[in-house]
Amino acid sequence: QAAASGFIGFFYALVVLLICSQQHKVPASLYAQRPSSTSLALGLCLFALGEAGNLYHHALLARLRNPREQVHTAAAVSATPSTADALAAPPAAPPARQYTLPRGGMFELVTMPHYFFELVAWLGIALVAQQANALLVFAGMVSYLSGRAVATTQWYMGKFGKSWPASRRHIVPFLF
Repeated sequence: QAAASGFIGFFYALVVLLICSQQHKVPASLYAQRPSSTSLALGLCLFALGEAGNLYHHALLARLRNPREQVHTAAAVSATPSTADALAAPPAAPPARQYTLPRGGMFELVTMPHYFFELVAWLGIALVAQQANALLVFAGMVSYLSGRAVATTQWYMGKFGKSWPASRRHIVPFLF
């Protein structure tokens, strides 16, 4: 698995190199052209929708954290030991992690809805930029995040077994 992950990192480094090496070949006059008002409005809407959806689903994931792992400032300050007490005490064991199935929003349909919304935002950027390089970045993100979504789905299936919803897709509702 380490060799596969090394190859994937190398592959994406080559994709970035391709994008960067081709950038200087784009005529400067192309940057002077503005996107049409339709593509600008659609791209900005897609970007805003993508970012909002990404934020919402990250907030849902954050709520899954074990409350024992969350530090509340007032309680932490009042329970902070003195330096001498802290040095004399044995190291505390980290709390055991409990994993739960993500629920709510598009988690009912896909494993990684925040990835889906990130791709929506990247599509909005590509639409506004109207550049081949922006489209290549979008395509690279689709490839990368799709692979990560498949790996995460496999991890969840192994962790939760029959509790994992069989109808849940990886990243695109009803399709993939």
